[in-house]
This record gives sequence, C-alpha cells and structure tokens, in this order.
Amino acid sequence: MVVIAEQLNHLVQARYHRWKSADLPGSIRRELKNLKSSEITDRFYTYLNFGTQGMLGKIGAGTNRMNKYTVGWVTCAFALDLLEHVHLARQRGVVIGYDSRQYSKEFAEHSALVLAEMGVNVYMFQETRPTPQLSFAIRWLHAAAGVMITAGNHSSDYNGLKILTEDGTPMQQTMADRMMQVLEGKENELVIPVMELELAKESGRLKFIDGELDEAYEQSLRFAGFSHEPNFISAPIKVLYNPLQGKGGDVVCRALSSMGFTEIRELPERLRPNPYFFQMNSLDLDDPAMMEPTLEMARTYRVDLVLITNVETNELNLLVRDYRNGTYVSLSGNQLGALMLDYLCSGRTRRGLLPPNGVAVKTVLTTELAASIAESYDVGLVNTLHGFKHIAAKMAYYEKTAKQSFIFGFDEAGGFVAPGFVRDKDAAQASMLLTEMAGYYKARDLSLLDRLEQLYEQHGYFAEDRIMIRFSGLEGLLQIRNVMDRLGDEYPSVLGGLKIRWICNFNRGEMRKYSRGRLTPAEIPKADLLKFIFEDDSWYAIRPSASDTVLKLYFGSRGETRAECRDKLARIRSEVLYTVESII
Repeated sequence: MVVIAEQLNHLVQARYHRWKSADLPGSIRRELKNLKSSEITDRFYTYLNFGTQGMLGKIGAGTNRMNKYTVGWVTCAFALDLLEHVHLARQRGVVIGYDSRQYSKEFAEHSALVLAEMGVNVYMFQETRPTPQLSFAIRWLHAAAGVMITAGNHSSDYNGLKILTEDGTPMQQTMADRMMQVLEGKENELVIPVMELELAKESGRLKFIDGELDEAYEQSLRFAGFSHEPNFISAPIKVLYNPLQGKGGDVVCRALSSMGFTEIRELPERLRPNPYFFQMNSLDLDDPAMMEPTLEMARTYRVDLVLITNVETNELNLLVRDYRNGTYVSLSGNQLGALMLDYLCSGRTRRGLLPPNGVAVKTVLTTELAASIAESYDVGLVNTLHGFKHIAAKMAYYEKTAKQSFIFGFDEAGGFVAPGFVRDKDAAQASMLLTEMAGYYKARDLSLLDRLEQLYEQHGYFAEDRIMIRFSGLEGLLQIRNVMDRLGDEYPSVLGGLKIRWICNFNRGEMRKYSRGRLTPAEIPKADLLKFIFEDDSWYAIRPSASDTVLKLYFGSRGETRAECRDKLARIRSEVLYTVESII
C-alpha cells in the first residue's frame, strides 16, 4: 500500500507541475498556486471519468476538472475516431450545442475550434438549446455527430460534454472504448492545437445555425400525439410551466400554444437562464423545496397541470391537480411512463393504427406496470440496461431493420420519447403528449389521477422508489466498489419476508435462478449493476453512478392492493438500506 501511495503521489505531483510550468492564463495560474495539498491530489490523481455519458465534473483547473484543456483533450480523441469510422465525417461535420451553465459557451467554442483545426466542419448553435434539439439537428443536417456541453441535473459548479452519433443517439460503449484507447495515448491535454475563431469563420469551417432548424424542430413536436388529427376532442387545460432556467421555456410554450393550449403561465424568474441557477437551491426535479415556489403559483391560478423540465429539457416532473380537494399530486416517472404508453396504445387502437409488430422499450430499473399494459394491447416490451442510450440504440435498430415498430420508450430518470424525429429523451415532446392526454381525459370527466387508478385496478398495484447515497473523493469510490463486490457475492434467499427468485449480476453478465436450493445461470448483458427479483415480481437494484461518486438504489413492488404494495416497498427498502449501511 505504501508503494502504491508513493506512486500515486509522484503521478499527482508530475501532472501538477506540468500545469504550473505551462503558459496558462493568469486566472488558472493563480488558482493552481492557491491549492492545498488535498486539493492538488483530488484535481490531479486521475483524469475526468469518460464513458458513454461523455465527460462530467466540477469546473476548475486540473486533469480531474472540467476546463477548456480537458474539453480539447476529449474533442481531439472524438475527432480522430470520427474521421476513422464515419463516412465523409470531415465534410458532413459536427453539430455543437450548449446549455446555460458557467463556461458552457466557452467550452462549446473551444471544442468547435479543435474540430476546425483538425479539418472537420462545425455547425454551432448561437444560443443555448435543449439537448434533444441537438439530436434532431444531427439528423436534420445529416451531420456525422454532435457534441453537447451540459451537466444534466448537477449543481452550477459542474459542467460536462456529451457525444451523440450520426443517427442522433447517445454514444455507445464500443465508441467510448475506442476513444478511451486514444485518450490513454494523449497524456498532455495542454498542447491540443486549436484554430483561431476568426479564421474558422472566414474559412467556412465554423458555421452558425439559424432559426430554420428551430422552426423544423417545433413543427415536429406538434405531431407527438393525436391532437393534430380530425375529430380529436379535448377540454381546455391550464398549464403552469417551470423550465428551471433551461432553454425549454421558449420551445415548450410555443409548441403548446400551437396545439391550441393557450392558458399557459410561466415562472418569470425562471425564464431567463442564469449560469449560477439564481434563487435555486436544487436542480432535483423531485426536491420538495424546489417545487414550493411553483406550487404556490399553481394554487393561486388553479392550474390543471404543473410541468417542470430540467436544464437540458430532456427530463420532466409533472404535478396534477386533484379536483376533489384542490391539492397537487406529483406523478413519478414510472407512473408517467405507464400513462403515456397506455394513451399511445389505446389511441392507435381506436384509430386502427396499432401495428402488429409494435414494441415499447424501457430500462430494467423501471416499473413492471408497463409490461402488463403492453401485454394487454398485444404490444411487445423490451427491457434494456439502464441509461437512455440503450433505448435510443433500439430505436435506431428498429428503424434500420423495419422488423418492429417503435411506439414509446422511457428510462429510470424521467426521460421519455415517442416515435419520430429525435433519438434521445425529450421533455418538450413529453410535455406536449402529457398536456394533450390531460385534455383528452378531462373532456371525458377524468383526470390523469383517475386514469392511473383505472390502470391499477386493471393490472394490479405497483410502487417504485429510488435513493442516492453520496460519497466523496477516492475513498468514496473504494467504498462504492466494496458495496458492489460484497452484494454481488453475498446475497440472501429471503429479504423483507419475500423470497428471491432471480439474482442478476450484470457485472459478471450472469443471471441466476433459485430453484430448490440450486442456482441456474443464464447470460445477460454486462454492466455495473445488480438486480434482485422476488417471486412476486417485486425487486430491488443497486448501481454506482457513471459520472459521480454516488451509489444509486432502486426499488419496485407489486401487490393486489395499494396498502400491500406500499408495505412491501417499505420492507424491501428498509432491509436493503440496512445491509448497505452495514457494509459502509
């Protein structure tokens, strides 16, 4: 251990002194000079983690931070991979978008200039845009790939870089692995060449995207559901919209108005994106403290729906007014996914448009209510690994092979997509669909809460929950790894009074079934994930975050009654948390 610690310290000091001795801007040199010993270690003991989600981390100087040098380092590897594996990549170019965070525009511009220097054409948005619009733009421009500068739901001191492929889908593991090999051979991120901005514009390497693409995207949004069809009957819906200072405010409100929903109110202090997320203590869509100002306004105007989209406008939360008592009920991503799947299937069935080879796609960390709904419409249901990239890959595959017709997809993070024009989760599209759905049911004297209860009465009761346990630094990573290893090797046959039927160790690509005391193996895709399924189809799962020192726990229960379902969920959650905490 002493030898390993000495080697790590030598590596840290070598990287730190390389940065200190380089010709860097004065602000970065001052930042480096004022670092404490522990901060130096944290910033230089590794490079920012890179995977299928791209790169994400705190903003600052160092190899383990988001800055223009680490952005350039990854962009260079991305360009080399693109030029080798994508036909006419240099001419087709790369689309670059960015959100409202600190340095997002600067990082986007730096990425563009690295690509330009390497001879790749770049199409860059002049202002912030929703992440799903980048997916749309790649396909609309027939570009070779896309880059999005964003950090999802992380706090304002974070930023990141995502990569989308030529079909508008998030980068898959094979490409990430190839890029990692390139990055391992590029140790000096400080010497990546860039083209001068004016030269890039004058040479035509860098072009800015105009409003025509915005119009095309918003036009496509209007066809997410059925409201554009003749004889569609809907009641007026009052909507309060909170874009959390993301760019979704412009897009969602215009699209809703175009569909005939004109009673839309917005939180005024949220409509102007602020890089520090002014007056916002949290970006968690489920955080009650974040919701309270929105709810206060909702009660004042007695709106039917409260739509809240994240900064990227690719995930959302929905609150529905309970007409019986005037309160607002938050529907989970699992409940919304089930409602939207049912609405799309029933709407197509009424119109005789439900394809015989229809398929819905969800991740293994989402509700099994969706499986029962799909079966009731004779629609196939496919479970993928966690992360929307796997759903996007299925969409692209179905489009290419025409073997199955994609109907709907949703993931464990509140991301949704209907068929059509994007290959990434799209909260703007989901907002259109949910508002249309609320209007449809209101015209029939039902609320979304009423329709959800009908689904429970038809299919049984389901409940889900998720918990995040945060760690910090290198020690936190080791603790997370220890939990995953221990739970992968030591698991009970009974938990919370429920017998376990399946043990799914995705890390080993192995699925085992309890049968008369014996374990029967079966192959499953590999991922850093454990899932345990009980005999009644209740379940729990655990995985580390790919981009942060966080352990994520997921729970799902099933019962004949709401009370039974909630009781099972509480027992499973309590025992799993106790087990994890005892290991930590």
